[in-house]
Amino acid sequence: PGCLNTITMTLATNVPLLTRCPTYVRIYNLKDASLQASSAPASVTSDGTMGWNVGTTINGAPYTPQSSGPISLTGFEHITKNGTDFWTSPGFCESRDRMGSQYFKERCTPANGMCTERGNPGLAMWENGYVDSYTGTIAQSSPLNSYGGSGFYLDGVGCSPGDGYTSGGNSGGEFTIDKRLTMWVAESTAADEKYVVQFSIRNPITRNPSPDVQIEARIGNDMVNAFQYILDTNTPKGTAVSSGASMSGTTPNTATAWSSAHCAARYGLSMEKDSQAVLCCTSCSKSGRAVMAAARTDTEGNGQLTSQGDAEPLKVHQPFFCTKEIGQSTPWPCSNNTLTVTIAANTFFKNSSSVITITGLNGAYAPTGPIALADGPNGLGHNTYFGAAFSGNFTRSYGWWTDGASPSLTLYVNKDTDCATDYVFSFEIINPANQQSKPTINIEATNVGNSEATFTNGVGILPAEMTHDMLTDLSMAPVPIMYAAPGNAQALSIWRLDWLSTTGIKQTSEYPCADNTITVQFKSNIPLLLTDRCKPMVTLTGISNAIATGLVDGMMPLTDVSNAGGMLVGGGVAAWTQGAGDAGKLVMKLNSSTTEGVTYSFSFPVENPAHHQACPTSKLTGAGCGNFNDGSPVTETIANIDPNADPMKCSMFIETLNMTVRHVQQDSPFPCTNNTIFVQVAANVDVIPRCTPKITIKGLMNTAGPMDNPQMMIADRSMTGRLIPAMGSNGSWVKSSGDLTLKLDGTMTAGTTYYFEFNVTNGNVGKSAEALKIEAMLTSMVFPASTVTFGPHDMWYQNVAANSDFNPIWINPAGIERDGVRDLHPGFIRTPKFLVHTSEQSSYHPCDDNTITVSLKPNVPLMKECGFSMSITGLTGTDTPDDMARMITSSIGFNATSKWSRAGTLDLADSSDLMRGGETYSFTVNVRNQAPGQAKRNPEMKLYQTGNAVPVATQPLDAPTGTHMRFDTLYIEDPMLNVSVVSYNDHPCNQHVITLELNPLNVNLNKNCQRKITISGLTSAMGLEYQPNASTPFVVEKRSIGGSFSDVTSDFSVLQGSPAMFEGVNVTNNGMDLMENEIIR
Repeated sequence: PGCLNTITMTLATNVPLLTRCPTYVRIYNLKDASLQASSAPASVTSDGTMGWNVGTTINGAPYTPQSSGPISLTGFEHITKNGTDFWTSPGFCESRDRMGSQYFKERCTPANGMCTERGNPGLAMWENGYVDSYTGTIAQSSPLNSYGGSGFYLDGVGCSPGDGYTSGGNSGGEFTIDKRLTMWVAESTAADEKYVVQFSIRNPITRNPSPDVQIEARIGNDMVNAFQYILDTNTPKGTAVSSGASMSGTTPNTATAWSSAHCAARYGLSMEKDSQAVLCCTSCSKSGRAVMAAARTDTEGNGQLTSQGDAEPLKVHQPFFCTKEIGQSTPWPCSNNTLTVTIAANTFFKNSSSVITITGLNGAYAPTGPIALADGPNGLGHNTYFGAAFSGNFTRSYGWWTDGASPSLTLYVNKDTDCATDYVFSFEIINPANQQSKPTINIEATNVGNSEATFTNGVGILPAEMTHDMLTDLSMAPVPIMYAAPGNAQALSIWRLDWLSTTGIKQTSEYPCADNTITVQFKSNIPLLLTDRCKPMVTLTGISNAIATGLVDGMMPLTDVSNAGGMLVGGGVAAWTQGAGDAGKLVMKLNSSTTEGVTYSFSFPVENPAHHQACPTSKLTGAGCGNFNDGSPVTETIANIDPNADPMKCSMFIETLNMTVRHVQQDSPFPCTNNTIFVQVAANVDVIPRCTPKITIKGLMNTAGPMDNPQMMIADRSMTGRLIPAMGSNGSWVKSSGDLTLKLDGTMTAGTTYYFEFNVTNGNVGKSAEALKIEAMLTSMVFPASTVTFGPHDMWYQNVAANSDFNPIWINPAGIERDGVRDLHPGFIRTPKFLVHTSEQSSYHPCDDNTITVSLKPNVPLMKECGFSMSITGLTGTDTPDDMARMITSSIGFNATSKWSRAGTLDLADSSDLMRGGETYSFTVNVRNQAPGQAKRNPEMKLYQTGNAVPVATQPLDAPTGTHMRFDTLYIEDPMLNVSVVSYNDHPCNQHVITLELNPLNVNLNKNCQRKITISGLTSAMGLEYQPNASTPFVVEKRSIGGSFSDVTSDFSVLQGSPAMFEGVNVTNNGMDLMENEIIR
């Protein structure tokens, strides 16, 4: 549309056209549909006049885009270019056709059968406007300048074709305007020879259907009936084709003379239009190529996709941008960005008339006013075609920038452009601070081509969305963009800030109350640009409960550990906010721009809180450059970057205080003894004085001493050199609860074992071990003020002392073994008992003096301080009377006299001497056995403590292993005697002396028993009397007629195994035989 168009015609006649007969060929009906009343644009004024411009002047000169007058028949030879496509026009259709421009001329003015004007071969006469038809009552001499331009009129003199664009008719449709080309034969042609002629005209500025182009030819002079019209070969000769009247020779004198009758005698033939040719090099079209005629409907109104082919004359497309690309040099927010525009339209843009506007440049910033345009990469000076206005100082290489919510660029065309030709230029803006997707950028144009001279409002190109650059890889650009890829060159597609994988945080200590250096490093996908419009800030959150002790004027000092060169504001300080969770934060304002892809690191000192805390979520926030599209800052969680750290221990992770070693041991489990408690501790963290640490050993209750003592001394007898750093080497002792609290004034290094010991006095009562616990307390006196307690947790019992042997003063090591399971447990006191508890006697003979020997080995030292006393019960069956001071013989410190009760109880009175545990002690006591025999007694040893009527131990006094039963305590055996006749006489009636032998078989016949013996069974004796000799030990107190002696006594004992003789028994035998088995009892 609006572009120069070369019309090619191929003509042939069946007869030669000879110069001797003035002959013309006229091509008409070359109509511009937009200039017909029925096709008027919508811009109609209130008085009904069509809104077309006529006789427009530009820069003071008439604007005549296609004037009436001579026109070349060789066309307009020029190069048409679109991208890489270019071609030359005009050209030949077929090689055998003859270029016929020299056979025709523009004028003749026939008179009397001859041309009165010579004319110029190769030219034709173009009439840009003439009255094609007329109906109505326009008055004669009515001025028509407002329709046909200067010189176009209708009056009684005649009709002039005019010299400007015509309106095509008036609003009432009373007449229409057509365009035509007239050629006069300048050189005789040959019959049946094809002649090719071309002429170039400018196309209509809007879409136009190819009209029914007609051809009319008249051979002959100007005399009536002296000429003929050339007809179609298919039309019978002499038939007139009524196609309307020619203006030629029509001179109306009155208005009524203008009637349809005067327009009824035109002879024309419809030309054969090329509907099948596909024009080359026509990519600047809606279809991207030319089309041939086909059955289709132009639903879009683009003028191309109609049923006609693009080669049909004066088929014109609707103006549009066939190329409308826009790209950028960087997607970085806040950065200077070069936007490169490539445009091409299927029309041309007119100097001082056309205006191109690019809208929707959302987010871009430049101050309102002229903005410089740079040339494209091809160096063709395309930027010079545009200005910020049609006149003034910025008419070349500028555009007009309008800032606001939706910025726009307006280009005032100050040099005619070519149709379908790429124009490339660029301009620089500042990218927005926020992320955004590519905006919808539109391009439009007003007054394209010569439309401003044709129509009051001109013709424009409606807004159309521009195509974003999807192909350029900015990472390969002259100034490469790191991390870029194809697609990132889409104009005003702005990246969001992204913290890259090396971004992270680490700390130097997870110990409570420790000095801690936090190191942060970050790397971003974009530079954080410090500009007049962008003030980037980096905020670190999640420094939970960190304590800032080194603030300078309320600001946290920062150390640049990446040699970033003054990146941090104020020479390396940042605003500090103390708090829990995200409230603990550090805000840095950058005082210089960063570089994308470069790792920056900085550190700052804090003091850890006392209490444990799990990993807080550390976040890094970037604001002011690369925000989200809604303006909100970009916050991302950052990871721990310490390669040696437990992944669960991140920055501001504070370890739980844990006593990883908490061993304890005592050295004495014995009642009433001094007891040293050995403690061995180690912590998993450094325990430092800043936290006012306290360690408490809890639960040593039921001790006999010491009393409460705020300064109980502690020591390290193990000589390890690692005495716990307790304040003053002492602790605070509370007897009632058994707690010892140490305040530390030195550091306990993590993983190092420390020792200490302290002395207590055991109670006098055996008991189980105490469930000792250890508690550690840390207190922070600054924000956040807090106290954290470890435990109390159970302590572990094991041998931790360098020397764990029992004190030999108390214990015989050879006689007792340490119970490693219980004796080491602090608070465990052995319940006293005897490991050896035996008794045995010296005599089992009735009425004999008997020595009872008791052996004891206690399991604990029996100390006088504990008020121990012992009593033996069950010594029954003696003839020993009560004795308040019974003598005993002892190897231990019992008094020589003890209290004896005939009931069988011996109460032992102790002395100040110590009875060591594990050593066997023996003592004896003398008693007299009773006369009757008796089974062994079961004596018991009972151990008492002062003030307790119930014995703390009651144990049987068993006989030592291997002891004969006769020596079981107070076992007394009944006597057994053997009596035999030593001498006798067996003669009847003989008087003789019988001597008997008495032999004790099992026990001594102790005289203390005052025993009496009866001899019986001498029943067959006729006479019986006792006449002992001087040596017999027996005395017969009674004699029985029945043949027995009774109450035979002796004043001395008859020992077992030593027979005694009973002599002097005078017996008179009877006359009967004695039975051999007569028993003497």
